Amino acid sequence: MNKIKRYLIYFGVMLGWGMLYLVFQAFNSDKEYYYHNFTRPDNYTIRRDGDVIIPATVVDHDIMPGYYVGLQLPAEYLECDGGRNGYKIRIRNEENYFILSTESGEALFYKSREEFERKLKRLGLYNDLELDYTAFKTSWKYLSNGYHRVDWDDCELTDSGPNG
Repeated sequence: MNKIKRYLIYFGVMLGWGMLYLVFQAFNSDKEYYYHNFTRPDNYTIRRDGDVIIPATVVDHDIMPGYYVGLQLPAEYLECDGGRNGYKIRIRNEENYFILSTESGEALFYKSREEFERKLKRLGLYNDLELDYTAFKTSWKYLSNGYHRVDWDDCELTDSGPNG
């Protein structure tokens, strides 16, 4: 693949992420909770009153009456080179699922799609759910693209990234 095609693909992915962000913000029906990022596509969270409720990185979600339901690739925040190069985020290629009750504020997390979908069926949410499960693979491919250029041995885990 030549460089122009590669840049067009990256541009399209970034434009797509931006458009998704704007759509999610515009149609956010529960104003207490909001989909948020720190200008990085690998740091999307769901917040309430400034607090992180669903940590990074949310790769897709659906807002349903009383619930946020979604897909997450967990993120690790690292400080590299003794802090001289700021922090980095490293996404783990682990498919995680969440159900957030906007009424109670309770968040349930699942590592198994089967358990996640069983719970959705019990809650009566399964048939109306619109999630793109391919977002796991496409997000991982896009977000981990430059990992081979980072010397992770010079990095240490921190509690959380900036603002968060």
